[in-house]
Amino acid sequence: MSEPLIVGIRHHSLACARLVKSLIESQRPRYVLIEGPADFNDRVDELFLAHQLPVAIYSYCQYQDGAAPGRGAWTPFAEFSPEWQALQAA
Repeated sequence: MSEPLIVGIRHHSLACARLVKSLIESQRPRYVLIEGPADFNDRVDELFLAHQLPVAIYSYCQYQDGAAPGRGAWTPFAEFSPEWQALQAA
């Protein structure tokens, strides 16, 4: 595969999860880019521990000036998540 293969997905879609897994297994790309919180990049290996699904990553940022409240976000992973299937197949 010489050109990037871009696959638009719908989060938590069974059909997208099957498609992503099938494409990765059939195309065997060198790299797979998975959307997730950037502050978890150094810890992504923790997703390969023996977890019982569903699991989630919680990211939080506090603005440095303190003028606005911080923001947080959950990134969930379940068996039917395209992102989880990509992690398992890659």
